[in-house]
Amino acid sequence: MESIKTKKLLEKGRFEEVIEGFLKEYLTLDEDNVEGKQNRKETIITELKILGEGFPGDFGPILIQIADKYKPSFKIEVADEEKIDEEHIEKQAEIYRSLVKIICTIAEKNPKKFVTIIPILIKKLAEQDIYDICSKTIENIQQKVPEEMLNVLAKSLKKQKDEDFRWRFTLQLGKLGTKFPELIKDIIPLLKERLEDSDERVRAAATEAISLVGIESPEDTTNVIPIEEIKEKAEDESAIVQDITKEMVPTLEKVVEAEELIHGLGESLAVEEKTEEPRKSVIKPKEKESKPKRVAKKKKGKKTRKMKKKK
Repeated sequence: MESIKTKKLLEKGRFEEVIEGFLKEYLTLDEDNVEGKQNRKETIITELKILGEGFPGDFGPILIQIADKYKPSFKIEVADEEKIDEEHIEKQAEIYRSLVKIICTIAEKNPKKFVTIIPILIKKLAEQDIYDICSKTIENIQQKVPEEMLNVLAKSLKKQKDEDFRWRFTLQLGKLGTKFPELIKDIIPLLKERLEDSDERVRAAATEAISLVGIESPEDTTNVIPIEEIKEKAEDESAIVQDITKEMVPTLEKVVEAEELIHGLGESLAVEEKTEEPRKSVIKPKEKESKPKRVAKKKKGKKTRKMKKKK
C-alpha cells in the first residue's frame, strides 16, 4: 500500500480502510507469486504493528473486529465432490494469527486502555494456535493493572452471553488471587457466588479457584476461605464438581488447619507477652562502697633562722 495513500487515509481517520488495504496487499502477494513476497509480508505486518502502536485507541478495536473476519472456519459444507481450499484456509489463518499478535503487542504497551479486551483474549485461549501469545499477554496485563483486571472479570461473569466462557473467567480470578493476595478479600466473595452457579463448569472452576487461593496464600486467607461450603461440593449433582472437590479439599484442609494452628499460637504468645510480669532479679545489687576518707597531711613548718643557727 502506497505511503502517500496511507497518510491521507490516516489524516481522515479512515483506519479500517488502512488495515484492509494492507491485508489485501498481503493476500495479493500469494496470488501473484511475487518474488521476495515473504519479506514484503513481514514488512506489512511490521507496518501495521507500528501504526497500531501509534494509534492504539483507533486501531485496537478495529483490529479485533477484522481479525475475527479472517478467523478460519473449518465448519464448511462440501457440496458434491467440491474440494476444500486448504491453501485459502491457511492464508486466512496466517493473517488471523498475525493480527492477534499485533493486538497483543498494542495491549501490552497500553494495559490500562486495553484491559477491557481481557475477556476476548481469555476466549481465544480455546484456540491452540494462539494460546501462548494470548496467555502471555493476559499475564503481562494482569501484572501491570491487577485491580482493573479484577473489575473487568467481575463484570464479564455477570454477562450471560458469555456463558460458554464464564468458567474461564472464574479460573482467571483464582489466578489473580494467587498472584495478588491484597485482592483476595474482593475475589473470594465473587468466587463464592459462583459455587451456586447454574453451569457445572463454573461451579467446578469456582471450587478449584477458591482452593488454589487458599493453598497458595494461606496466611492471607485465614477466616476468608469458605471451607465448609467447598466440602459440600463433594455432594454436588455434577460429577465434574465432585471430582474437583475430592481432588482439592484434602490439601486445602491441611493448609487451613496448619494456618489456624500457627495463627492461634501466635495470638496466645502475644497474650502471654502482655500479661506476664517482669521477673525480679534474685541477684542483689552491690552496695555502694564508700570512698576512703582522705588523710590530711601535716604541713611542715618553715625552719626559722634561729633553728638553722643551732645546727
